[in-house]
Formats: sequence, C-alpha cells, structure tokens
Amino acid sequence: VNREHNTFDLDKSVERFAECKAKANNTEVVWWDVHGNHDETKECRWMYPPVTATVGPVVYGATKSSAKRPNVVYTQWIHNGQASSSQKTTIERKTKHKKTATWHVKGGFSYSGSTEASAGFWKIVDIGTEHEISLDLKGGYRKEVSDTETFSVNDVVTVPPMKSVKIEWIITDDVQEVLWTSPVTLTRYFAIKFKDALKGRHMWFYSLSSLQDSRLQSVCARHETFLYTARGTFTAVEAHEAQLKVTEHNVQA
Repeated sequence: VNREHNTFDLDKSVERFAECKAKANNTEVVWWDVHGNHDETKECRWMYPPVTATVGPVVYGATKSSAKRPNVVYTQWIHNGQASSSQKTTIERKTKHKKTATWHVKGGFSYSGSTEASAGFWKIVDIGTEHEISLDLKGGYRKEVSDTETFSVNDVVTVPPMKSVKIEWIITDDVQEVLWTSPVTLTRYFAIKFKDALKGRHMWFYSLSSLQDSRLQSVCARHETFLYTARGTFTAVEAHEAQLKVTEHNVQA
C-alpha cells in the first residue's frame, strides 16, 4: 500500500500475499498471475477465471469548502490638483481570465490493467466544449483542464477637486472544492505457482478475499465480487463577478 496517497495496488498486494504464502511453507514463488496469462492457468479458466477490474464513473459528493477569491487585474491612480473643478476619466479595458477544473486522486487504485474513470464536469463549471474527461485513478494523480473568459469594462470615473483616486478592476473567483468517489468492481481469481508442491499441487488459485484488505468490500460472495472505492477532490475556479473599486484620497500638498 502506498501510504502517502492510500492507494490500493492490486499487483503489489497479490505479490506480497504470494511471498508470505511461500515463506510460510518454506518455498519460493515461481510466478503469480492476475490476468490468466500463463499457459498453465488456461486449462482452469472455466473454473477460476482471471481477475477483472471494472472502473465506474466519478460521482460527486459533498462540498468540502467554498470561498470567494478576489484578483486585482488592473490598477490606475488619477490625480486632480485643481481647486474647484472635477475631472472625468474613462476606464476602458479588456482582459482574459482563466477558469480551471482540477481533479486530485487521494485514495487511488493501481493495477496492471486499465484504471481510468470517466468524469463529467461538476455543475458550476463550463469549460469549452469538453463534457467528459478521462481520469487515471492511480494515487497522487492530478488532472487540470482550463479555459479563458474575456471580461471588459467601460466606465467613467469622476475625480473631485484636490483628490486622488485609486481605481482597481477586481475579478472575484468562486472557488469550490468537492469530494468525489469512483467505484472499482473487482472479481474472480489470481494464480500463484510455487517452487515446491503445497498439499500435492504447485499451482494454486485464490479469491481476492484472501488478500484480507479491509478496503475491499464484499458485494457478492457467491461470485467472488468486491468493491473498492477510489476517492479524491475536485476543485473548480470560475469567475463570480467583475467590478471597479474606486478609493478617494486627498491630494498630497
């Protein structure tokens, strides 16, 4: 287990189980096989089919955090040293502002087969024409997609006599962090061949329940089917509003 990201690594778990079994019986592992690749396993496939891992789609859950994050994208100072006349200034600007969607895998699933889940975009995010992305469930994996929005401002600011004004164009982002899960359905058997015969046989087949990992939930004991739930966070950053902030100051003598 990769404790840093709490990843369930199927191949490493099987390898560790095989080595422990061999050690307990004073022998060695010749090979272990989760895919049924070895010729010797093929004649037993009807009775002990190889492991399959089926990855389900990403399902969004509770909001972990929500915040508004202001970004000052333009600043201008205007000074009016006239004693009695106001001064008008037009602020006309355009800017491109980035919005992002980021998936981070915290509780991952690793396997020598495919470990990709399909992920749709969470409700508030609209990024280009993409509707779905492919997400690798390996622990620590991070995927970011982004797009840009164009914002414009055209406003007249009045500066009173003997005043300076500070003009700030602020785009405030809405930052949402959401928890997600992806179900991984695991079923069937893995094979181990030992150097010395155990109870008269060199090759043995084991159910995934033999791994005795609490993260594997039994779904159907009769068909040796188990569920592992991959987990992570999704962060959406998207503009909420754009505004001009005008602050008056006395002109320094």
